[in-house]
Amino acid sequence: MLPAKEDIHVREFYDISMEGQIHQLDLPVPRGSKIFPTLGWLVVVSDTNADMFMLHPFSRRTIKLPNPISLNEQLLENGDTWLPFFLKAVLSADPCLSSDWVLMIIYEIGKLAFVKNGDKVWTGIDPPLGNCSDIYYYERQFYAVDYQGNIVNCDVQGPNPTAGHVISRLPISLKALGGFKFYLAEWCGKLAVIHRVPCIPKSFRIFEIDFAQGNWVEVTHLGNKAIFLGFNPSITVDALEFRKCKPNCVYFTDDTHEGRVDPDGRDMGIYNMVDRNVEPHFEEESINTTVKGSLGERDFMTPIDHKICAMSYNGFSVLYVSIPFPAKLPKEPSTFWPSSSSSSLMLAVKEESAPSILKTHLTLLPKKSAFEVTSSSNSSTRFPRKMRKNRRLLKILKSKPSSSRAFSARVKEFFNGSSSNSSNCKVRFFMTWISSLNSFGERELFTIQSLFKSHPKGCLVLISNSMDSSEGFEILRPFSELGFRVIAISPDFDFIFKNTLAESWFDKLKKGNVEPGEVSIGQNLSNLLRLVILYKFGGIYIDSDVIVLKSFRSLRNVIGAQTMDLENGNWSRLNNAVMIFDKKHPLLYKFIEEFALTFDGNKWGHNGPYLVSRVVARVSGRPGFNFTVLAPSAFYPVDWRRVPGFFHGPQNESHSQWLLSKLRQVRERSFAVHLWNRQTRKLKIEAGSIISHILKDSCVFCNSTVAAKL
Repeated sequence: MLPAKEDIHVREFYDISMEGQIHQLDLPVPRGSKIFPTLGWLVVVSDTNADMFMLHPFSRRTIKLPNPISLNEQLLENGDTWLPFFLKAVLSADPCLSSDWVLMIIYEIGKLAFVKNGDKVWTGIDPPLGNCSDIYYYERQFYAVDYQGNIVNCDVQGPNPTAGHVISRLPISLKALGGFKFYLAEWCGKLAVIHRVPCIPKSFRIFEIDFAQGNWVEVTHLGNKAIFLGFNPSITVDALEFRKCKPNCVYFTDDTHEGRVDPDGRDMGIYNMVDRNVEPHFEEESINTTVKGSLGERDFMTPIDHKICAMSYNGFSVLYVSIPFPAKLPKEPSTFWPSSSSSSLMLAVKEESAPSILKTHLTLLPKKSAFEVTSSSNSSTRFPRKMRKNRRLLKILKSKPSSSRAFSARVKEFFNGSSSNSSNCKVRFFMTWISSLNSFGERELFTIQSLFKSHPKGCLVLISNSMDSSEGFEILRPFSELGFRVIAISPDFDFIFKNTLAESWFDKLKKGNVEPGEVSIGQNLSNLLRLVILYKFGGIYIDSDVIVLKSFRSLRNVIGAQTMDLENGNWSRLNNAVMIFDKKHPLLYKFIEEFALTFDGNKWGHNGPYLVSRVVARVSGRPGFNFTVLAPSAFYPVDWRRVPGFFHGPQNESHSQWLLSKLRQVRERSFAVHLWNRQTRKLKIEAGSIISHILKDSCVFCNSTVAAKL
């Protein structure tokens, strides 16, 4: 994390995954504030009056927190700085995904306090331990460790939330470790303690805690894992899934509160667990000189697109890793916050050879005229430009002449007409494309290639205004010349939605009685269109960024899970990128009903993945609904957070073996792979990557240069 410069709202952060690159980010925070990272949010504390709030750096959503003056009123009266008063902040859940979050802090050199969503004051905790060294959220509980190695469980949701219970103590054989810094982290599903000796030479020791036996089992090798330590909540990652991340290493920054071990600001690096040597992850000095009294604390921030970045504010760095969805169905974001936006932001930086220092200014959202903090009840952020775009699209929809006869006749003729090859239509596929002709590129064409590679006797209807044109016909001509059945047909929404619950909703939308919201109306129309098309015709819907790997003919009335709860084996999130249903299936009716009755254009995913998840959760087990939820491996073998790893080639022998193992797994278990275009459109497919192998397996025009352009 680099020190602040003249423009106090622009902060630079050094990208560990892209050696030498420095990115810039506007952060609307008061000058002299201290920032703590947790689950992608920044807990901001004012230097002078201890005003606190949480800021999401990409969506700019803010949540005001209670002023912690009640924790130590004397400090403010004495006029001292508040900055050393706060030492760490840890969230239990991402406020974008759940309203049941709790924020716990370490303050005043080792004390604990927490606040729940909606609380007006902070609640102090009186744990039976010394000065707290670290806190961690593990298996829905907060844990703390002091400088003597005592571990305490803090059940803030229990009957006695202000008390802590000692669950483990430093073994007598390790008493010599007491008095130095301890961290808590998760290791292979268990809670671990990491001991750091900040003197030179620096050293780290890692212990897995066996609560049943009361033992501390030392871990001498991390395998492919890497651990990140600092003011951020400790994080363990699979290094092979993060470009340039070194396995079997501990990444650390100077987070001591008494002062730096290395006074020049270079007390940070990468500790190798094998040879016990330390190498730097940032060669230059990183000391903040703009804030009086600042120690220039640094921390890590994980990128949402799986690149490891060091990001700082006033010499303070943060590390953020996206956390898997909880076991129960997560609540939807209360604001427009597309989980993919920050990923696509990072991926906009090309992975070509770059100069030693490459600066890229990231313009995320329009700048506000003044610093603004809103309470958690403020649930919307306005985007006038996108609103104008939606209104223009609505004007086009209202002025478009009716073409219902043409639409119905063309679809029926394509599937059931008298042409000699109509009998070849063994499987019906549908795709939607409510975008421009120019944006229909090689990746979308490869989706069609993969579809016909696995279903040579299948039929594809591409519902699109732009592709239903002479230019679109030429784009699809190569498939027709090989005998594949594909056609682009302009949608007539009035006809398609007629005699369904979508009809009334769409009529209100055209008349201006439904607020289209901030999310692209084209995206929401696509969400509805796929449901109604399947309800009226039956068949298979796939998104334009899905690569088909094998035949779907054995599948009937199925939808795919995107994520699963590993503890109980239940799905935790469904997705609507691939759906296979019979005509007039009752679940589709419920989907359409839910869309019409609960439409919200200001919440990303509310009318798509969240919608199908809500409905399936309600109807599961009811009679009359016969359908199957397939495991994530069926259509979503890689999550959007990790999909960039599928585009990277082997970096060493170990990584090569991992890629081949993962490739075999995908080939054996998956019907398709969702590419998550928002996260991967800018990525280059590297030789030897999983995606490069899949392209070779699924191509129709295998001698073309398409794969190189994807």
